Amino acid sequence: MFQKYSIFAKLWSQFFLYLFLNKVKWVELNETLCVFQKDFFDRTWQLQSIPLGKEPNVLKSLLYLVENKLISKILFATEGDLKFIELNGMKISKSVKISEEFIYQTKDFIELTGVEYKKIRQHVNSFKKNYNYKLAPVDQGNIKEVEAFLEIWQKIKIKELSKKESLSFGQDFEHAKAALKYLAKIEGVKSLAVTSDGRVIGLSIAGLIKENIVCRFIMKAFHQEYKGVTEFLLNESVKCFPQSIYFTTGGYGKSESLRAYKEGLHPVKVTPIYKIYF
Repeated sequence: MFQKYSIFAKLWSQFFLYLFLNKVKWVELNETLCVFQKDFFDRTWQLQSIPLGKEPNVLKSLLYLVENKLISKILFATEGDLKFIELNGMKISKSVKISEEFIYQTKDFIELTGVEYKKIRQHVNSFKKNYNYKLAPVDQGNIKEVEAFLEIWQKIKIKELSKKESLSFGQDFEHAKAALKYLAKIEGVKSLAVTSDGRVIGLSIAGLIKENIVCRFIMKAFHQEYKGVTEFLLNESVKCFPQSIYFTTGGYGKSESLRAYKEGLHPVKVTPIYKIYF
């Protein structure tokens, strides 16, 4: 069933129990795992993604939740999810594309060879050449500095965002702060903090969500002041998972600038993410 799930949705269901805290509930139903999340807009509890489990049990859980009016939506669904639901006779009243998931090859971003990756390679090499930096995992020795970095990063970012983009940004920032508190409890996650000039200038947190797939789900950096730091952190994050074949950075929310940036990283596949209504 894994291929039927969005990598992004799978990531949320695996890791975001810690990040959402009281905004997510896990429920075992008919031998499936159902992850419930509050809809950002109407604050109702809905299925965050299609239940995780074997196909007959997934269908049984969905039917139970919909027929008993316990849910009216699935907040993050792929085309595979839509087909699975419709092929099994369930009616979807509406599906709205809310984002896209960009999937890249790990090997490409470790090696950064070839014409396609020339620009990224130049950014990485430029950062290494022009800045005196240190790279270390987030731990008790540097967490206060990382938290201070996030506070400053938030103030800078808010000035750059439109009102539309800032709706999802507020949650994103809170998730980043919560993640720092729960890093030790999240299996398979690796964090990196890069420092220069005596302060933290970038943070990356990534996790292995399947044997061959890694997802970088938090990435913050002073990219305007320190040219190339984002590409440098991306390269270093992927190096932490050399056994993986693919990696993803999830969706882009309402940010068109983020979408354009992710498209420019040469994804091998782009898949839509939908909100679906029953």
